[in-house]
Amino acid sequence: MTDLSPHEEVLFDAVLKLNAQCVVEIGTDEGNSTRLFASALEKTKGHLWSIDCRVPKEDWHKGMHLPQVTFVTQDSLSCSWGGPLIDLLFLDGDHHQEHVAKELRLYGPYLRAGSLIILHDTYHSEFGDGITQAACQFARAHQLKLELLPEGHGLGIIHVDHLLFIPAS
Repeated sequence: MTDLSPHEEVLFDAVLKLNAQCVVEIGTDEGNSTRLFASALEKTKGHLWSIDCRVPKEDWHKGMHLPQVTFVTQDSLSCSWGGPLIDLLFLDGDHHQEHVAKELRLYGPYLRAGSLIILHDTYHSEFGDGITQAACQFARAHQLKLELLPEGHGLGIIHVDHLLFIPAS
């Protein structure tokens, strides 16, 4: 059982419903979400870019056959996205409000209309409400629907129904 367990079905189904071809995950750690997304992307024939400033914890991915996953060992804010439009952006890296807000601004312009942003740990007692506040501010600023699921450590889902233009700050 992991902290993602209450939301595994939501995450898996999101990839399938979007017929996702491009999923970007920020925060690899032990690979719980990475393995889940990789499994769903096998069905859609899509690809996952897993971005983290550290190599996956205990090199859990070594020896695994994951052709649909590219691991990027780089800080999410210094990573220059040059890939296709993103169908699903999953944020579970740095949990400070300002960092999450910067990630949303940085990756927002690369989201296709009809995509999702999913933020983990929106109700995590250790991190406070910074993730939720960043999600609320972003959704409000771009007139997007935000759905909050409180189970476990919480999940925030932003429904991106139009292309976003985010001016440089």
